[in-house]
Amino acid sequence: MLRKQRSPGNSYDLWQLVDMRKFEDLGNSSGNIQIICDIDKTYLETTFESWVKMARIAFEDAEDKVTVSGASDVLMAGRWGNLNAPIADEQDMGNYPRPLHFVSSSPTQLRAVLEEKLSLDGLDWSSDTFKNQAYNLKKGRFDLLKHQVAYKTAAILKLMESQDDGISYFLIGDNAESDPFIYMGIKLLTEERLSPQSFESYLELLGVEASVSHTLWQGIKRIPKCKIEAIFIRNLSAYNYFGESPLTDPICLFESFFDVNLYFLLHDLIDFEVFWDVTKSLHNKHGISLYEITQKISECLNTDLAPGVKKNLENIIGKYPDLEPSENPSGGIKKVCLKNWNALSEEDIMQHAKNWMTKAIINKKSNKRSKEAPKP
Repeated sequence: MLRKQRSPGNSYDLWQLVDMRKFEDLGNSSGNIQIICDIDKTYLETTFESWVKMARIAFEDAEDKVTVSGASDVLMAGRWGNLNAPIADEQDMGNYPRPLHFVSSSPTQLRAVLEEKLSLDGLDWSSDTFKNQAYNLKKGRFDLLKHQVAYKTAAILKLMESQDDGISYFLIGDNAESDPFIYMGIKLLTEERLSPQSFESYLELLGVEASVSHTLWQGIKRIPKCKIEAIFIRNLSAYNYFGESPLTDPICLFESFFDVNLYFLLHDLIDFEVFWDVTKSLHNKHGISLYEITQKISECLNTDLAPGVKKNLENIIGKYPDLEPSENPSGGIKKVCLKNWNALSEEDIMQHAKNWMTKAIINKKSNKRSKEAPKP
């Protein structure tokens, strides 16, 4: 049950930021598996570290925007079960297309350009949500233009609330801003690991004002009951990611979308034939090297795999005997073990959340000092 609504203490309305469009009747969707994906730095290579660079984005045409290598191929496979959408096998028509949602912190003014870019990539989608930054400007809240936690949390919960309970979601984002914290918070709330009261405290750890977090409950009628099957975070080299095990154990970091392709296979989102078709496309069209492919597959072979999947992956390694896998693979690609995560109490979760945020704040300050330091 949602906590009793309280006065936010000011006239700021979080829900004025959420601008959502739906292209499919999700309430009647057969998609028990759905994908939610960020856009900037996750699907598109975007630079917005300064106000000048942010302003420049608004003047880019669709042709100027660069898709993260392989992103459209992998999302196409996850949505349609093949690379030739919207054609699916007749026997699979009841399962496809899986709903694909884009939730972006970009302002609504960029929607038309981003829509054109996705269409140029040959990708269709079920819904998109953009941030109504004009509301922050109207309210004089310039400090909230780059703060995405409350907005993105509200947008995703609203999307989930509009659908049936019991759906499994795959969330894809990056480590440039707050995606890991946002996605984990949603997982903790929807899987009833945190009460609404504790969830407000969690949001406040992420810098959300208490008066804003209270208004979250005014826009949703119920907390969705769903399963966050996996959280995939693009690990950008320009940003340091710090985990806090076991709280962050469900988070799967990826360097390239070939990693996501592998994760989709490990989570049964795609079958091996589709995985191999996508792998060939990533190699032939996007320059993913055979060496990287064999190295990442060798990492998977050191984890607990279904016998059929393991045999198929071993066969791939066998095709390229000259590309011997490393004797000490990094272990970055793995099946997630949630044994310790499941054992966490609510009190444990909140303590780990505090530790996690402390690491993030220290790292952010360290990076800032490093950038401000005079060059020799």
